[in-house]
Amino acid sequence: MKKHLRLQLLILAAVVGTADVTSSANDTIIIVSNDTLYDVVTRLDSTSRDTVIYTEREQSRRSHYVQFLAGGGWGTLNYALSNGGRVSGTPHATVQLQYAWFFHEHWGLSVGASFAATSSKARLTGERKWAGQTDSDGEAYEHHTELTDWQERQTVHQAAIPIALQWQHVWNEKAGLYLMIGADAQLAVMSSYKTVHGDLLHKGYYEDSHLWLDDVHEFGPRTRNDKGKLLTTLITPGVFADLGLVLPAGKQTDILLGGYFHYTVTDLNASSHSPLGWQDADYAWMPAYDGVWNSNEAGASRPWAAGVKIGVQWHARQKPAAEHRTLYDYFTTEQKQMRIVEHRDTTIRVSEPQIAHVEPEPAVQPKQKLPEATTTGIQKEFRVYFGLNSADITPEIELEVMLILETLRSHPDWRAEISGYSCSIGTHAYNERLSLRRAQNVAKVLQDNGISAKRLKITAYGDSKAHQNATEAEAAEDRHVRVNIIGD
Repeated sequence: MKKHLRLQLLILAAVVGTADVTSSANDTIIIVSNDTLYDVVTRLDSTSRDTVIYTEREQSRRSHYVQFLAGGGWGTLNYALSNGGRVSGTPHATVQLQYAWFFHEHWGLSVGASFAATSSKARLTGERKWAGQTDSDGEAYEHHTELTDWQERQTVHQAAIPIALQWQHVWNEKAGLYLMIGADAQLAVMSSYKTVHGDLLHKGYYEDSHLWLDDVHEFGPRTRNDKGKLLTTLITPGVFADLGLVLPAGKQTDILLGGYFHYTVTDLNASSHSPLGWQDADYAWMPAYDGVWNSNEAGASRPWAAGVKIGVQWHARQKPAAEHRTLYDYFTTEQKQMRIVEHRDTTIRVSEPQIAHVEPEPAVQPKQKLPEATTTGIQKEFRVYFGLNSADITPEIELEVMLILETLRSHPDWRAEISGYSCSIGTHAYNERLSLRRAQNVAKVLQDNGISAKRLKITAYGDSKAHQNATEAEAAEDRHVRVNIIGD
């Protein structure tokens, strides 16, 4: 120890060694330069205090989640048309908000609400005819309506309540996979249609005279731009599956990116329908046009959709755990000793510090340094305890490491074996990495304060030595770094 190392002590309690440190109201802090007081300081280092420490719990995937996803892809109302019509798919969109409870590290259940819009495009060709009609002159004829590339877009808007079984697995805290398989109850709240392209040719056939008319009276070409909306209350079941990537974006937030598929099990178009018609002022006898999907030419409709979803999920973190611990105050410098004495003023009444440079009186000579240890092998053992899921060097932990530092400084030929441990909460791979970070962080404090890396050996044991089915107290005991000071 250097000549000018200034150590703090309570002169009445530490030098004499017999005073009651909790009873004096006139304790005075004296700063001296006599390095023979080292053994007295060592006794003060071992002073303990009981406290409650709030530490972060080891976080696992077992938690409560809120998930929001939005997606787009390709979908169709998936029905057939009579009279030679064709149906094709169109772009599809969906949004979903749900709550999930993961009762296992990888498995969970979810329930929520979703909204989707599924569309199709229908193309009609051919003729539709109505026999037994009477024209404006009162003559009987057979009415024919010829369609030329009639195109219509139909859209069904559905609200649903999805229930799913979820699986998630995240590797290396960087990426993972998710799978959702479930069923939903869908309510088709509205259907709409819009004519994209529509040319009609109305013709009349007069059987008595074998005459066709298509350019006189009410006959001839017509262009239509029909559109409309229908409110519905039809409930149908569906099934779905989502598969994709989980990308951790924060301590409580993940990005979800993947594909989806949805299929409606029963007929969405099961209600009764009227014949297809184009009613107007000239043809009041025709059925009103309500869209191809709502006519009797449309068959059973079981919509499906597939595409890509992107979303975000937020999961709750466990509250910090309150642990009753016995902490030890260590100090090796003037500044740290002053702070420790001050924050103990509930038990030691400290007066205004008096700074002096003195030599001890002969009558109260301090004890000499303790002799060096002569045994081989482990000379001292220290344990540094960490919070749950933490490898951070807190101020309390730093004070504990200072005692290890002082021991290694006092014995330059001694070395330290630094072993990291964890409790059994979490995966083995994660716990091994966590215990390694704990040991490395302790070693870094020692190196930052002048201890050579050649004198330090780091080992990580993970949860291999941890209690199984541990109580909270046992788990807290497992989360530590053991430092063995080795000397010859």
